[in-house]
Amino acid sequence: MITGFPLYLGIIIIIAVLAIPIGLTIFIRFFQHQDVEEDVKTLVCMLVSVPRDSQAKPSEAKEPAKDFKALIAPMEQFYSSLTTIIHQRTFFDWLFSTPAKVSLEITSVGGAIQFAIVCPKRISTIVERQIHSFFASAEIPPPYSP
Repeated sequence: MITGFPLYLGIIIIIAVLAIPIGLTIFIRFFQHQDVEEDVKTLVCMLVSVPRDSQAKPSEAKEPAKDFKALIAPMEQFYSSLTTIIHQRTFFDWLFSTPAKVSLEITSVGGAIQFAIVCPKRISTIVERQIHSFFASAEIPPPYSP
């Protein structure tokens, strides 16, 4: 052993090296857990209807009628945009909160495509704006809490 170096000081250093990361992890997880609980308490459900025929009669339109797949294709870009908005913007938000969870369901009822989107209230306006940017003819009634 090194002379002049007390044993208790070495033990304190080892304990500090182990305790500080564990303590910080517990501290950060506490705030992340609170963020998840808040998101669960404020979930909203949006029912989005996109008409299959966005134009009344294709013969009257200036552009040719789009097929069913062409109308759904923007959904891929919508999913991509959701991955960017569910993550937080600042370092502290990244450190102390978790990404927002978004649930999606797609159905086709009576010639209309319907999407059910469940997300936390804190990002619901952003999600709604994203829907309108990709699907201009989308009809979104006011969201409700499940």
